[in-house]
Amino acid sequence: MGVTLIKNVRKYIDGQYFIENIDVAFNDRVKCIGECNDYSYDEVIEASNYIALPTLNDHYVYLYDYLHRLGLNKDNLSRNDVSKTIETICLEKILNGISGIFIDLGYTTYSVTLQGICKYMEILLGQRVNHEVINTYTCRYIPVIDDKTDPNNLPSLLKEIEKEVIYIMFLIERRHPYVIKEKTGLWPMAFLEKSGVFGLNKYYYFIGLNWISTMDLEVLKYYRDQSSIISLPSKTMYIANGGFSPLYEIMEKYRVRVFLGTSGLNSSILNEARQTILLYRYNYWDRRLSIEYIRKIIFQQEHRLFHNNSLEKGSFANIALYNTYISKSHDPLHSLIFNEVHPVYVFIKGCKIVDPRNRIDLINRYRDLLVEIID
Repeated sequence: MGVTLIKNVRKYIDGQYFIENIDVAFNDRVKCIGECNDYSYDEVIEASNYIALPTLNDHYVYLYDYLHRLGLNKDNLSRNDVSKTIETICLEKILNGISGIFIDLGYTTYSVTLQGICKYMEILLGQRVNHEVINTYTCRYIPVIDDKTDPNNLPSLLKEIEKEVIYIMFLIERRHPYVIKEKTGLWPMAFLEKSGVFGLNKYYYFIGLNWISTMDLEVLKYYRDQSSIISLPSKTMYIANGGFSPLYEIMEKYRVRVFLGTSGLNSSILNEARQTILLYRYNYWDRRLSIEYIRKIIFQQEHRLFHNNSLEKGSFANIALYNTYISKSHDPLHSLIFNEVHPVYVFIKGCKIVDPRNRIDLINRYRDLLVEIID
């Protein structure tokens, strides 16, 4: 692979500022940041008007939520429909600077083939499990246990699953903590602790946690080395009417990792970051969830399954270039989030996937796929 040079770009740095007018040279990995004069380049991009960020990961997209958002019918989907829908998700995400996606296929039992632009991206596929389908189709994919599972069956179900990383939909609606208390006699996290769920050699990603109490968090903090939370701000507003998921306390007091997903209800992680801030300020009347915490959520934390994208020497060249106005009175990330920007260029492992010339072609491909699925 040849070497590409991005010249005179602004590189976003943690701590509320950019490094101005630096060069970034890369093939599949970043080879140089700063003054890069030691290579011969196959392509040079003049980027004095651009901001360079690592590409982002969408940690949870639910196939049926995505179909619902687009007004498509989830019933009687063929294998071809599922593959085409996944390709539309990939196109939408890459156009928004996202290179990694976790897609929950629900109870869809087709063997899915990744096609088109998905082949360049980091795609993880999840499959809902219960006692009927476990150890068959599910073993090929990452297991997802949904909120319809009887909590009393959860410990035995988890013991049967061979995978070490498991996604669990938990406390999505306001009634769920009380349902678990009624069925088990314990509040949710206390039940998971007492039933031995946290004693298994597994790592849990709790999806949603729209309604979680301080009591539950006091338990969860002791198991933060084997669990994280995937927050879905748009879905929280949609299904839980704001809910109660105190991300500031979860991160600052209880030191539990938080990641963002869209559930398919939003196209961009930057948009979900904005939703997170607005949700916290205007539903919880709390301004402590600052842009510093948002930066940590979307850039700075290790995930068990995804590569942690960063723009440092030696890292994979997963780079998005944005062209936007940056306010001098705010953290630059604040401007990126609230200006609803889309990247002009996207590179994945050094391959140029999006540029000004092919962007319209990708959008047209996205529209054509939607028409094919609807028809």
